[in-house]
Amino acid sequence: MRKSFIFVFLICFSTTSFAAMSYKKKMTTPLEESLVYKGSRVVNAIYGKGNLTDIKVLPLLVSENGKKKRGSKKTEKEIEVSAARQEYLAKIVAVVWYIHKKGQEQGVKGSSVSYKIVDGGQKLYQFLRKYVQVASKQSKYFAYDRSPKKNKSSHYKEESPASQFGIDIRFEAKMKSIALLPHKKKHVLFGKIVFLGEKHPELVFVKFEEYGIAAFSEKVNHGVSFFKSLTRSKKSQAKKRIEKVIIPVVAKKYLELINKASKEKIEELSLDKPRSIKTMADALKKLSKGAFKEFIKTLKSQYKHDKEYARWRSGNEVIIEFAKSKSS
Repeated sequence: MRKSFIFVFLICFSTTSFAAMSYKKKMTTPLEESLVYKGSRVVNAIYGKGNLTDIKVLPLLVSENGKKKRGSKKTEKEIEVSAARQEYLAKIVAVVWYIHKKGQEQGVKGSSVSYKIVDGGQKLYQFLRKYVQVASKQSKYFAYDRSPKKNKSSHYKEESPASQFGIDIRFEAKMKSIALLPHKKKHVLFGKIVFLGEKHPELVFVKFEEYGIAAFSEKVNHGVSFFKSLTRSKKSQAKKRIEKVIIPVVAKKYLELINKASKEKIEELSLDKPRSIKTMADALKKLSKGAFKEFIKTLKSQYKHDKEYARWRSGNEVIIEFAKSKSS
């Protein structure tokens, strides 16, 4: 992709003028390509193949001579700190577009997509987590804890019970979140995946959402969206949350394998109550080595883009390897 696709954006301190700019308009193809290109560079730098400071996704909010802009009540130090955070957020936006592009390359469609990133060394998680630490000190509206244990998230509650965080695409504390993400999403939810008591790949899940939960109005909208999901049938909920979808071929193979076991064995191992592909694989591993191998073979045939990590699936989420995990 040519560097000529790289767009430079101009940000104003005025929240009114900022919100009125073209950020809310539909992303054009050249702009998407530019963000994907920048995102690929940022991801490479995260894993040690480049320098993050050399990559500028959006211009800093400080004028070239370092003076604060007219009308701003911020000190020069505050402007510098704010500008650094805004550039950091811009890099996250670019990474999101890169993740989205990698999903498209796997044939993924739809707006409600969940991703599991193979994150060797937990570099991506640390990159996102650091932004939360930096931004939350400047304002509670930028980034914040979304732990399921505190009822702030309903995603991956068992796999990521205490390490989930949310990032609003918000450049100033008093402005609304901006729809800069794919499918006009405005919020990034992420968390570290943990399977207690067993060796597993280093994984981080990333999901783009329409609303965050920092501002009161957005919290209300988020809540309305959540309660609507509760009123849907289980079938329609599964369609909405891709990580809960278990495709028919996999479900059929699981049933075929457990039906070979005795009723007593099924009850003993709770084989009839799987919560995910991961728990299916775990149950079949307890049942027999042969059943487990046959199930894994089916998974690999269905998920050709991530054969090595198929057994760690929740459902039909997208798995992308950024850096090979030493723990896999």
